[in-house]
Amino acid sequence: MSVRSASLPLPVKGINSSLPVTQIDDAEMAEGLNFWLSPEGNFESRPGLTKLTTESNTGGAIKGIYYSPANSETLVASGTKLYKYASNGVTEIGTLSGTLTKVHMLDFNGATYVASGGILQSYNGTTLSDCTNTGTNDVPPAARYLQVRRDRLFVASDTESSLYYSGSYDGGDWGGGEGADGGIINVRKNDGANISGIVQVDGNLAVFKANLSNLSNPQPCSVSLLIGETPTDFVFYDIREGTSVVEPHTISPVLNDVVFCGNGGIFTLAQVQSFDNPRSFPISLKMRPTYRSYTPACACYADTRGYYIVVTNGYTFAYHVGMRAWFPWSHEGITMTYVANGGDDKVLFGSSTGHIYHLDDDGTTFSDDGTDPAWQLSTRAYDLKSPTAEKWFHKLYMTFQPLSGTGSVGVNYKKNSGETVLGSRSVSADTSTLAGWDGTFAWDTAGVGWDDDAMLQKGHMIRLRARNMQFQLVPTIPIRLVEWAVDYEPFRRTPLSWK
Repeated sequence: MSVRSASLPLPVKGINSSLPVTQIDDAEMAEGLNFWLSPEGNFESRPGLTKLTTESNTGGAIKGIYYSPANSETLVASGTKLYKYASNGVTEIGTLSGTLTKVHMLDFNGATYVASGGILQSYNGTTLSDCTNTGTNDVPPAARYLQVRRDRLFVASDTESSLYYSGSYDGGDWGGGEGADGGIINVRKNDGANISGIVQVDGNLAVFKANLSNLSNPQPCSVSLLIGETPTDFVFYDIREGTSVVEPHTISPVLNDVVFCGNGGIFTLAQVQSFDNPRSFPISLKMRPTYRSYTPACACYADTRGYYIVVTNGYTFAYHVGMRAWFPWSHEGITMTYVANGGDDKVLFGSSTGHIYHLDDDGTTFSDDGTDPAWQLSTRAYDLKSPTAEKWFHKLYMTFQPLSGTGSVGVNYKKNSGETVLGSRSVSADTSTLAGWDGTFAWDTAGVGWDDDAMLQKGHMIRLRARNMQFQLVPTIPIRLVEWAVDYEPFRRTPLSWK
């Protein structure tokens, strides 16, 4: 029979570890690490992390990062202190009132409010101080989560069901007494659950509840919605029972929706509102075997990059919202504890050692503080639409661009649904030969103009026999994968028998 050619789709749909390698989509990865689909639409090695702090002079692991537009400062919570980041280091602001492992911060009416598990605090750009009340009610005493809804600051406490709200545009009014406008309301009181998160949705307030003392089965779980213009109009109605947030610092508005890490996976609020049993199909379903090994710590939505980024006690998981694709990342020697959007369109990461990093997607940084991550991916097992026929796999063609440094790009070949390694090939790659455009026009002159080797096109003889073939890409340098294809020839149909 004649030799045929087949194009292999780039794995732009991310990882799918929930199905056998013969059943996932052609454009999915059975395994993958440290790749992403860039905002420009390129499938390539993910950007590296650049350390912003030259010395770790915080009190330990980073447990809160917040860029305050009100003060034009990046605030950092670590240990028992609040700091501000500046000039490659942090400067102490004051002592936190509580000892929570995660600290929530939010601007309201010109100040930054801080919830660390103790009395609510505020920072005015100079001083961190405990909040006071012009009325007779207590200031939120065990502040845990913050959210601004219209003209009021809402504070969820560490108690079971209490939700505090400030006066209209007044962080010093928490109700009680004549003329006071703030107050306290209870959400599903005495249901045995804690408020596990709050978020603004279309001008209303979604309130999540869960039993945080048993995260493996945090029932009872619920999501309620607070509506009403003024306190006299405030009313809750239930959206869903059985699903809720288990880590409030993963709640993030994403476009016109909200994404959060809940019991049983990662969900959107639209799913929770629209379906009776959203736990059966979380948006993390395709990576469930990988994700369930880790505990989510924090998440944020990087709007200009189109990614919802979740840090855990192991991998970081980056979700491409448009493609609904998950890309796992590892950080050699660094344990991430926090992620947040910073000023100047930066995505900031906090680590267990007190250092702060940013996602350095300038096109030249691919290591994490000087250490290269392990780049690798495994495709599906391709049967080329002929699952029972053995084939001669003649040649693999690959077009790629080295992005930094000098190294090699290796490919391992596996048959029997990825169980049997048949062999491997590798090719050397060097970015110094890829000059690109330097402003001067010339034909085929190295380092001048658009050189004809801006992309490396390589072909490797395989000469292997299999019914299906899985390709494992293992580069030692960051690359952009542009295209790959295979030449093959159907050999014969294998006589399969039940006998």
